[in-house]
Amino acid sequence: MDTRKSMFAFLKEAFADGKAEKIYYYGKRLNAQVFLEHVDKTAGFLTSVGIKKGDSVGICLPNIPQAAIVFYAVNKIGAIANVMHPKTGAGSLRDTVIRTDTKALFLFDRFLKKNIGKGESKIPIVYCRLSDYLPSYKKLFRITEPVICKKNIFSYETVLRKNLSAAEVPSDGSEAAVYLHSSGTTGAPKTVVLSSFAFNELAVNVFDTVKDVCEIDDRISVLMILPLFHGFGLGICVHLALWKGRMLALPLFNAKNTVRLMKKEPVNVIPGVPGMFRKLVLEKSFRGEFLKNVKMVFCGGDRLDPEVKRNFENRLRESGCLTPVMEGYGLSEVASVASINTFDPSNGSLGRPISKVRFRIMSSDGKECPPGENGEIYVSSPSVMKGYLDGVESGFVYSDGETWLASGDIGHLDADGCLYYRERIKRIIKIGGVNVFPQEIEEAAVKYPDVRNACAVRIVYAGKPAVKLVVETEGRPDVGFEEGLKNYIGKKLMPYAVPRVIERTDKLRTNAMGKADYRYYEEGRDKS
Repeated sequence: MDTRKSMFAFLKEAFADGKAEKIYYYGKRLNAQVFLEHVDKTAGFLTSVGIKKGDSVGICLPNIPQAAIVFYAVNKIGAIANVMHPKTGAGSLRDTVIRTDTKALFLFDRFLKKNIGKGESKIPIVYCRLSDYLPSYKKLFRITEPVICKKNIFSYETVLRKNLSAAEVPSDGSEAAVYLHSSGTTGAPKTVVLSSFAFNELAVNVFDTVKDVCEIDDRISVLMILPLFHGFGLGICVHLALWKGRMLALPLFNAKNTVRLMKKEPVNVIPGVPGMFRKLVLEKSFRGEFLKNVKMVFCGGDRLDPEVKRNFENRLRESGCLTPVMEGYGLSEVASVASINTFDPSNGSLGRPISKVRFRIMSSDGKECPPGENGEIYVSSPSVMKGYLDGVESGFVYSDGETWLASGDIGHLDADGCLYYRERIKRIIKIGGVNVFPQEIEEAAVKYPDVRNACAVRIVYAGKPAVKLVVETEGRPDVGFEEGLKNYIGKKLMPYAVPRVIERTDKLRTNAMGKADYRYYEEGRDKS
């Protein structure tokens, strides 16, 4: 498969059957022919408002059909898809638009008024509704407020009605095609610049890695519950799904709605993050014959709690599905997935690298670590980013004719080449000269009664570094809960890892991917 082309050309080549279903959305089915027609109309609109090759176009949408259609329309004309969280605040959105020199913007209509104010804009803005692609009978029940179009603001329906067209801009896939906004390998917010080639390679290499193990073919149905603004969601739930089958879109993850969808339509691939699997396990209706359709379950973004994993797999087995939950490792800087544990999901590793990817573990003095020894994870991948926007240091290391990316993560390889993740370098807490790993504390805490989730962070306590543990609890724990939890962690881990402060909350604050927002809880003030 030739991957040195635009993502649009890559898909179009695979769309031999125009009647093949590509998107399922609340009963609406879009086939390949309609998908390409709508991509062309959207691309035609963009060129009509002056968008050209190399321009940044903002896509600030949830998982609705327009998000995928706009993405490939932008790619078709050689522009750059600047993919953002649909709930980005007005100030942050404005800053991002300015910093990335974005020339046009696609917004979710629910946030149009909040972000635009009086309804006028210096750049073309297209607002998209949940209802734009609903079946006709469902459109009678609009669930969003009407929007009055003013200067430079258009509805998505208007874009399609213009019935414009655009020529495909030739590409070898090497140009900048996507902006992903990441915390970066050093923890600071950064904009990752990726090419079409990177995403095409990701799709091919992931498929080659799992196709035989999971018995998936060219007609797979992929559940699109991961957000478009995340590399995993964009690369797997959208690009790979459309290339090798269809995607089933849900604008917002909800366990009950996910089950309803799976009962209506066969789902073969469930990609998710730990929080999603935790909620599905708690959903009583997540059981039954419909689960026999599942051929691959993949968890990324963070480590999955072993108990949640066991409970999820038991639920599948009860329904006659023997598919294990496979975990993997990845970074936005390599378009997401770098390894998948396809051979022994019970061994606790994140698997071997996918096709064409390699790992190295490097010590702090620049030497390669032997198997079993922890160090920084370095990745060599054809999907590696072009770099960060604005010339921010990339973290690339060049060795033996290869480009290696310093991940900012600590881990090790075993003798079989399996990767074991330990912690983000930036999250390691050094106490008394000893490295304390917050993830270990969190994994121990969630095994204690009444603890649903946990986040361990660094604080200063009586003038010295220490650990604070924020725990999400069920109900009102008994008196002595904090001391009991400290004693429990003390028996499991070293004394330095025992939290000096335990803070309870009914709901742990999480980031866009459902991970505990440790930056929110971390603080340096003296707690004495």
